[in-house]
Amino acid sequence: MNIRIEPMKHSQLETVAALLDDSKLPSEDVEEHWQNFLVAFNGGQLVGAVGLEFYNTDGFVRSFVVAPSLRNNGLGKRLYDAAVSYARSKSVARLGLLTNTAEKFFAREGFQKIERERMPEFIKQTKEFTTFCPSSAVVMVKNLS
Repeated sequence: MNIRIEPMKHSQLETVAALLDDSKLPSEDVEEHWQNFLVAFNGGQLVGAVGLEFYNTDGFVRSFVVAPSLRNNGLGKRLYDAAVSYARSKSVARLGLLTNTAEKFFAREGFQKIERERMPEFIKQTKEFTTFCPSSAVVMVKNLS
């Protein structure tokens, strides 16, 4: 595997949206946030992506996806580590997310599940929360400091 992770280019929107759609993840608003996406390539093929939204010193992890054929081999961890490094470069102190499928992965990375009643305001502002994620989605947060 020859993996490289880099900032997303606007020309990669359709490819990232297709990867998200194939994994049953929201892709409708990727264009609003593409400047804060990282993409992973295996050779010349786009095989993963993760986006961030920034709210002062908080960051929201969204659209985290790895191609099915490359799951469970460390690519998700590499993509996650790159996203955390990027968030830290933007002075983010806390990350939050919503997930239906990756709770165990994020728990291994130090995220804590929280009750919806205790959800931070910055997560409530996201389209992921207001529009795209079902009420069954798990809310998780992690302090980076």
